[in-house]
Amino acid sequence: MMSQMLSKALTMPHVQDIKYFLAPGKVRGDNAISNSIRENVICNYDKCVIYKDDAEYGKHWTGLIEDLHKNLHSLCDTPCQDIIMIEPMGGMKHNYDFNVSFVGLNQELIKKIKVEFKHNKSKLTSLPQFLELHDKKCIDQLKICDERYAEYYYDHWLDKYLAIDNDAMVLSLKPDKDTYLKRVGDNTHKHAFFHALYVSYEKHTNEKRELAQVSIRQYLEKYIDSTSLVTTFNFDKITQKIKDSQTDKVYLMWDCVKFHTQVVNIANIQIKKIIKLNNLCFDVEVENFIYNIQIRLNWGNSAGVTTPRWKCSFINK
Repeated sequence: MMSQMLSKALTMPHVQDIKYFLAPGKVRGDNAISNSIRENVICNYDKCVIYKDDAEYGKHWTGLIEDLHKNLHSLCDTPCQDIIMIEPMGGMKHNYDFNVSFVGLNQELIKKIKVEFKHNKSKLTSLPQFLELHDKKCIDQLKICDERYAEYYYDHWLDKYLAIDNDAMVLSLKPDKDTYLKRVGDNTHKHAFFHALYVSYEKHTNEKRELAQVSIRQYLEKYIDSTSLVTTFNFDKITQKIKDSQTDKVYLMWDCVKFHTQVVNIANIQIKKIIKLNNLCFDVEVENFIYNIQIRLNWGNSAGVTTPRWKCSFINK
């Protein structure tokens, strides 16, 4: 019997919404809308049984609904009613997409799990990142080192970047350091200087991207000896952040054909040392976990323009 499901997401999916599960969905500009549609389908999948007989999409709906039902129930090892509550939890305040709750035989809540959904993926090591942190947070809160990358970039690289275009108008808009550090994390480009950078990015793009990448490499080498890999980066608080965001989380992954689930057991991890320094990232050895972690630094919106950020990914040992 299909789940009776309770949800805050009450929008009835359209029969054509199944198409968002059948394609890889690699068009960057469409990601937010496409992901929203997929998440709405997951929250309301029980209602979609009415589409099982659709001449064009029925077989795809049948496969998705039955496989999702099976995978969700596999996450509850206690006998329960066929009742699941899926509550959307997306947004900046949460590091996962859904709370999935299971109701016991006596109508009591017996289990609630945090679920992160990933499209066109089948394993954790294929995820581009499991945690993304703004440059400011890594320094101000997590204390990974003593200088923000954005501050280093402003002091040593921004003028070189601006010299590529040598545009008098853009140069005249360059803010003081404090203003730059306050606004560089805003990817809406509301500040006139960052808007001008964004507009001019299409000129000499390759040269600008290369400069930004060299700046990242040299920033990392300030804190990591490229020969010995001895580092002055402090991983204590970022390790705790990883634990807080990932412990007891389940990844629900759809590979465009079927679902896969993987539980993250990360409560006892320890980051031991850096084992490899790459061009824009470094790999760390992790104890008490099946994967190591790669940490990379990049620009979230056009290299050298706005939103420098740190991304953490699972990698094989």
